[in-house]
Amino acid sequence: MISTKQTISPALRGSLCAVIGGIFWGFSGTCAQYLFSNFHVPPLWLSCTRLFFTAIILTVLALLRHPAACRDIWNVARLAAYGIFGLMACQSAYIMGISYSNAATTTVLQTLSLVFILLITCARVRRFPTKIETAALLLALFGTFLLATGGKPLPDFSGALPQRGPLYCTVCCRQSSWSAMTGRPSPPSAWRLPP
Repeated sequence: MISTKQTISPALRGSLCAVIGGIFWGFSGTCAQYLFSNFHVPPLWLSCTRLFFTAIILTVLALLRHPAACRDIWNVARLAAYGIFGLMACQSAYIMGISYSNAATTTVLQTLSLVFILLITCARVRRFPTKIETAALLLALFGTFLLATGGKPLPDFSGALPQRGPLYCTVCCRQSSWSAMTGRPSPPSAWRLPP
């Protein structure tokens, strides 16, 4: 029998994880909007509850699979900063955005982080975006807009800024959190920003 590691390349595995993660992200936004509309759940309570139980599950998994990496105080501090300033900001802003408007509008606003990520990455390596990067960015933004809104105009919304969380998660965490948690090398450099 052929193992999965021999048949799936790291690039394909990363692409599949990105697609599945995007599906779950969109599904969670729709579920949050349903809870806000029908059960009047407070957005901060929902965000904190999701993050609390996720943190417990991931901490237990990390302790079981990589106990040595969890004993390094620097790794723990980096992961805590990533969780607070990256994941918590990202999740809370997204949930708050949905409560102020709707899942479609907030998804489009959060996708704006791609613009800032591209600009900061290009500034770090001191170059302008290439034509392919610019075209890919515009297509991604336009595709997200069409999928989330059906081409209808967005309502006015200037509350939470959901694009800041993903920006920190991607740009400010120069040392991969994967390496910090597992003590192993990060996924292939094609999936990371240049230093």
